[in-house]
Amino acid sequence: MKRLVLMLALVSTGACASEPTEAFTCGIGELTGTWHVHYEQADGNCGDIADETVILGADGQAAGACTVYASEISPDKCRLDRDFTCPTVDGAGAQHWVGTLRQTGSDRLEGPFTVQLDHRTVGTCRSTYNVLWTKE
Repeated sequence: MKRLVLMLALVSTGACASEPTEAFTCGIGELTGTWHVHYEQADGNCGDIADETVILGADGQAAGACTVYASEISPDKCRLDRDFTCPTVDGAGAQHWVGTLRQTGSDRLEGPFTVQLDHRTVGTCRSTYNVLWTKE
């Protein structure tokens, strides 16, 4: 399988978010700090994506050169719907992501994201990933 290394903005991915196990106040859009991001491919042909570390700034966003088309936070700040495109790390292609993150704990975000990769040498692929963010 092809291995993709992707640069992400806060996704801006479980097929279904787990039930919260603690009382907490949601804060999507206000979260900061260092987060570990884990990807599990649910379907598609893009292959595995390595875990990564993302640092969210005071604006709740990861630094990066992505173009955001839509980014909507629910009124209770528990859900983020996002549609964005980022260049590949090697600059030879683009990755278009669409999905939803839900805050399921004070230190946990999860949800499904679909990516379409268009790359000059790798070609085109499309996959859906269950993404889990945990605060480090």
